[in-house]
Order: sequence, then structure tokens, then C-alpha cells
Amino acid sequence: MSFLQPLALFGLIGAAIPPLLHLMGRKVPPIVSFPPIRYLSETERKHSRRLKLRNLLLLILRTVVIALIALAAARPVANVGLGGTHSPTAVSLIVDNSLSSGAVIEGRRILDFLVEQGQHVLDRASSGDRFWLLLADGLPRQITVSEARLVLDTLLPWPVRLDLSDAVRTAAGVMADDPLVQREIVLLSDLQRTAFSPASLEDVRVLAWSPPPVLENRGLDSARTIPEIWSPRGEVVAVVGGAAANPAALRLTMEGRDVARSVAAPGDRVVLSGAQPRPGWFVATVGLDPDELRGDDVRYLAVRVAQPAAAMVLPGAGLFVVEALGVLQEAGRARAGDDVVLNDRLGGSKATILFPPADPALVGVVNRELEASGIGWRFGEVIDGEWELPDPFGGGGQGGVRCWRRSGTSRGWCATAERSSWPAAWSKAGRACR
Repeated sequence: MSFLQPLALFGLIGAAIPPLLHLMGRKVPPIVSFPPIRYLSETERKHSRRLKLRNLLLLILRTVVIALIALAAARPVANVGLGGTHSPTAVSLIVDNSLSSGAVIEGRRILDFLVEQGQHVLDRASSGDRFWLLLADGLPRQITVSEARLVLDTLLPWPVRLDLSDAVRTAAGVMADDPLVQREIVLLSDLQRTAFSPASLEDVRVLAWSPPPVLENRGLDSARTIPEIWSPRGEVVAVVGGAAANPAALRLTMEGRDVARSVAAPGDRVVLSGAQPRPGWFVATVGLDPDELRGDDVRYLAVRVAQPAAAMVLPGAGLFVVEALGVLQEAGRARAGDDVVLNDRLGGSKATILFPPADPALVGVVNRELEASGIGWRFGEVIDGEWELPDPFGGGGQGGVRCWRRSGTSRGWCATAERSSWPAAWSKAGRACR
């Protein structure tokens, strides 16, 4: 037995007060002879035994009351093997505070329900129990009851997913060498179907709490910028997932203002166009209207804005390339300059996008320039036909670039694409095709 307030035991001294008063009251007064007293002596003898018993009982009662008051103030604590107590047990408490635990149900997060149930488990702990706490990070921590309470009180949803099968297996593993015979795993989770993976578990008792049902949810599965560098305009492609039936508003926000808006339902792929005139790095967010699960309603992006490349087309590249570059310049995707030269001949110190010479007599000259520059591939014979190149920019379309003429090389071939977006015909090796 122990006491939470041992100093209160000094109150037991007060239990000596009733006996002292009793002893002080037992003083015999002087006897004075008086004739009528003799008639009362017989009556006193008859009632003396009953009076002594009553006084003794009052003395004991007063003493016990004072002692119990002092013991109650000291707050005794005793562990006995009766009632709802249990034998010392090794307990692994798994609290799944993954992102889905932030869903709101009846005005409370699922995580609040999980923490509440975890506190109930700790309330039933005894001094002989050994505790491990396992959270969404999957790391088991041997912990005391008081430390576990502090962790649960400050717990927040984490943007990770806990594999519950692995968590149970890990919890069973950390308790395998514990000397306590009684072992128990308590699993507190919203029991998402995707959180379970096939796993062989040891013969260990697992108690799983059944959470309240979660309403339908929609969220942003992904969001990415196209192109990676805006100059100065660009797009954000967002994919909406979930199981909600009704669409919701979708916003692209930069520097605290809405740049683009749309409406999307689960399964939609939405393109949001934006622009930022100033060069630099900017934080952008793509957000849905908030629902019960707030953690998957917003995606953060880093958008880089830079000046478009300065390109110049020489006559050797062909009329089609000249027109294509003009379209890019009008759209703000390119600007006039000679940082990059497009031609059918190498540009010396300038960065050059090389096209197959229109005049077959110049193929040998270009190949010798390539050899002198240390470039390992060469132009070959021009062949007419029909081919389809994969899109080197990962546009996500069903097909690639359709070509009708190619120039065989020692490292593959370069083709002519009859389409306006000529840069999409660049091969993965960095060669430009016309």
C-alpha cells in the first residue's frame, strides 16, 4: 500500500484526543456522606455496567472516525487481486493517426475518438503492466502510462499511411521476449480497407476498436505544373479522386489570390491555366471545397517562372520551323534572340538545334562537322514512309508523333513530323527532327 499524500498521516495524532478526554473524565470526586445517597447506591450499581459499555463504544467510535479522516486525506492506493484488476500484462497500443484520422464526424475528428479510447485503455493500467506505443510512423516505443498520456494529448494527424498488418506484426515482435506471460495488442484505427496488407501474424490477442462510419470524401490525388518552368504562363493539371457523387469547386491560388477556378468531381482531370509576370519561385495551392476529411483537399506546388528562351531560326531549318517559332513567340513561350540557333549547320559556339539538311549534298559536310565536334551520331539516307515516335515530353496522349520521313543515323534515326508543335518531335537522345 502507498499514499498519495503521506503528510496527511500526521492527522492520526488526533486519534489520541478521545482517549485523553476519557481518561481526564475518570477523576473520582470527593465523597460526602449524605443520608439520602444510600437509596441511590443500589440504582447506580445496576446501571454502571451499561454506562461503562456505552462510554467504551463511544470512545472507540470517536477514535476510529478521526483515524479514518486522516487516512482518507492521505489518499491510500492498494493493488489487490479482486474485482476488475488483472495480472501484469505486456500491452502494445497502436494508434493509427494517419491522414484519414483527420476526417470530421459529428463535429469531432476520428483522431479525437481514437485518443479517447486510448485514454480509457491507460485508465485500466496497473503498476505491473508494460506498455509500448506505436503510431503512424510504425516505430514501437516502450513508454510509461504518464508519458503515453502526454503523447496522446498532443497527437495530430500525420500525412502518412500506416500498414496495420505490419504494425500488428511489429507489436507482436517487440513483446516476444517480454517475461510477462499475458500479452495484448490494442488497435485503434479507422480501419481503412487499403491499410491492410497480407501478413502472417503470431498467436497474439488483438483488440480492435470499431470506429464510427465515415461519410463520402473527395480529394486531390495529384497536381503538377506543365511545363515545369512557366514563361510566364503555364498550367496546373489536377486529378480529383474519392467517392463523392457531387462535384466541387477547384481553385488555383498564387500569392494569396485565385488565379483559376473550375468544377470537378472524383475521377476528373482538370487543367487550370495561370500566369505570373514576375520571374522567380512562387508557392501555389490547388484546393477543393473542404469536406469531412480536410487533409487531402489541398496540394502545394512550387512554380518557377522564368524568361522564355531566346531562339533564332536560320533559313536552313526550313519554313515550317520558322512559322512554328513565330507561333511560340506570339504565345509568349519564346522570344527573339540568338541564345539558341535552329539550323541545318552547327553554329560554332552557339547552342544549336540541328536539322537534317534539305540539300542531300550537305549531309556529308554536316556529318564531318559533327565528327569534329565530338558528337557520335551521323545523318544517313532520307527514307519516306510512315512511323510513330513516342512523345518525348510525356504529354500523356494515346500516341506519339506521327512522321512521314526519316533520316537514318548510326544511332537511330531522325524524322519529319507534319504537325504544328514541332518541338514534340524531339527524340529522347536530344536530336531535333523536322
